Amino acid sequence: MDFLSSSVDRYQRLLLSSTWPTNLGDMVALIVAVGIASAVLIKVFTSLWKGFSFTGTAPWRFLTMGYEIAEGNVAKLEMTRRLKRMRKVEEMLPPYPNGWFLLFQSDELKKGKSMDISVCGLNLAAWRGESGKVYVSDAYCPHLGAHLGVGGEVKKECIQCPFHGWQFDGADGNLSLIPYSKNEKVKAKVQMHHVVEQDGLVYFWFHAEGIAPEWYPRKQEVAQGKGWKLRGVVETYVNSHMQDIPENQADVMHFNYLHGPGYISGYEPHNNSFSFLEFVRFEYTGKWRPHEDPDKKHVAYTPDVAVDMYLFGKYKFRVVVMNVTQEGPGITCFHFAYPTLGKWASTSAWLMTTPVEPMVQKLFMPSYSGPWVPSFFVTMVFEYFVVSIARDAAVWNRKSQLKNPILVKEDAGIKIYRGWINQFYTENSPRPDYFTGLEY
Repeated sequence: MDFLSSSVDRYQRLLLSSTWPTNLGDMVALIVAVGIASAVLIKVFTSLWKGFSFTGTAPWRFLTMGYEIAEGNVAKLEMTRRLKRMRKVEEMLPPYPNGWFLLFQSDELKKGKSMDISVCGLNLAAWRGESGKVYVSDAYCPHLGAHLGVGGEVKKECIQCPFHGWQFDGADGNLSLIPYSKNEKVKAKVQMHHVVEQDGLVYFWFHAEGIAPEWYPRKQEVAQGKGWKLRGVVETYVNSHMQDIPENQADVMHFNYLHGPGYISGYEPHNNSFSFLEFVRFEYTGKWRPHEDPDKKHVAYTPDVAVDMYLFGKYKFRVVVMNVTQEGPGITCFHFAYPTLGKWASTSAWLMTTPVEPMVQKLFMPSYSGPWVPSFFVTMVFEYFVVSIARDAAVWNRKSQLKNPILVKEDAGIKIYRGWINQFYTENSPRPDYFTGLEY
């Protein structure tokens, strides 16, 4: 490794001179450096190649981050359980904050179809009526407890239980028909939930007190087809507390350590196996803050985050200016501008966090750009974004919950964030002692 590092140093000196190598040492350094450059180009080329299929609404890839989801593999399942048992938990916050959370993409639920969903510890049924409207209710039929979302048939705007054919109206959840009972009047209903469909996505409102929506997600221009188009989607699950994920934006200091190395280093935190290749590093500068408008107290943002690239630790280039907006605990939008390339190269990515059960979160990450932005460019940008999330996930999956973390002055954003996020917990938010056992 020392030899390789020395070769890279020699090559840097050669780059600064105008002469070709004349001695054996410099020739070897040049050959090694060319080999390294070739490896880097191969890495970049594979990313570029992915770009040509980086279109449509189907997932670009489904990543398992930090450690793999263990379904169907006994060894991996036991590893996942062991890591959860080893996690140090001094004080576990309520697992489900109040707010809007992503359920699914619009094209996942066709007209006249139903599906089952699990979110915020709830089992739900969703269906799309003949009008095209999406309805979401509690999953279980009050007759004998069959799951309405598994085999449930859509009748106009109603959902029909697959067990005995009882029908419930999507408008209010009331029982509208018992097909085999003509005379008896039965009062029954399923609990309906607030949903909103926009930007090709369906959101679900969760509130522990049963309160109606107090705010709604903004419509995103990048999803409205106004010169922007969806370029790819990544979905994955992580095993962490929901609050850890949006807190990342307030924890500005972690960016320069966890995300400083270029994406060539890979998905693992501080993977130094190829540190001699790390002639590129990134430095982040920004400040997270809650929105000043009292009518937008559910919003926080990090404006004009400067991302500077350092080549060989010397040459500084401002490659990205990033604006981040958070709406409630579950919706984070990133907008990327590239000062050296102009407005034509703007891209956007979202990070939607949906609590499934305690310490299990579903992450949904779509990427958007203008139609004139080449696929290979979008792919490289999104690849780095996904690498960054994967490095975070490796930490989240093993992170403990500390009652009294030691924070210094430079960690002020974390303290402010934790005060801000408290507004999304209320008296009846499910508490940790509501759950039993270690296998969340």
